[in-house]
Parts: sequence; C-alpha cells; structure tokens
Amino acid sequence: SNFDNFTQMLTELNHNFSVIGLTETKYVTSRPHFLNNNIPGYKFDSQPSLSNAGGVGFFVSDNLSYSLRNDLSQATLDYESLWIEIQSDLHHNLICGVIYRHPKSNIEAFLNSLNDVLDKVNRENKYCVIMGDFNINLLNSESHPATDEFLSNLGTYFFNPHMY
Repeated sequence: SNFDNFTQMLTELNHNFSVIGLTETKYVTSRPHFLNNNIPGYKFDSQPSLSNAGGVGFFVSDNLSYSLRNDLSQATLDYESLWIEIQSDLHHNLICGVIYRHPKSNIEAFLNSLNDVLDKVNRENKYCVIMGDFNINLLNSESHPATDEFLSNLGTYFFNPHMY
C-alpha cells in the first residue's frame, strides 16, 4: 500500500523528522479510518475530508508537546486545514498548519479564509510554518489575479513559499 511505501521511505531516509504533514489522506468523516497510521515514535492527528477526496494530517514526534488548534482548523467542501501548536521552552511556541485545497474549488473563499487565519496567527506573535498542497500554480502570478493575491497575502505575513 502507499502507506507501507511511505513508512519504508522514512526508514530509508534515516532522519527523525519532528513534524510530517500529509495531504490527500483520503480520510472522510462518513467512514472510519482504514489505513494503518501507526508509525513508531509519532502521534497522528488528522482533519478528515467532507468529500471522498482530500483530507490532511500530521505525524508529530513523541518528543514534542503539542495541542490541536481547532480554532484555526477547518474542513469545507473546498479545502481542509489542520493546525497544531508545539510548545517550546524558547521565546515563542510554533504553530504548524497543513492545508489541502481541492483543485477546482472556490479559490476566493479559500484566500479569504486563509487570510483570516494568518491574521489571527500574526496577532499571537508566534512562529508559524504552513505546508500543504494549495493547487495554485505560482508561475501564473502575473496572469492570474487570485495567484497574485495568494502570494501577496503570504508576503504580507512574511511567509516565503518553497516548492519541493
């Protein structure tokens, strides 16, 4: 299965990741989880999809103390997001979000919601990392206003997109 391939890849990388974000988990609210999501050394939390596609989740190292940020997390027909806050002895806690936007969904509604979340996180004065599959082609920023708005909103809060 794809999950077995994923765990094999993690073993071969020989690196202990603190947080792993997943998109398109295919977990849905209308049926129980059927995948084995048990990776030794990690806790798993997910935001199921309302449809038969999408869904997001986090594997978080057992060494970290964290809490779910249900006030930031959402599941709509257009996208899913899951947010956690990792406790830190340093100056600020770290907020991590993983987002999946369905390819043909309403991008304007997504951008409005994302901007609201980013504004709230910004007011908390905490470090933040966002990961996910936004299904937005960043190369179209000069010809697609919504893509330009997406990049502009990220820049407003000093986020720098990285593509891998």
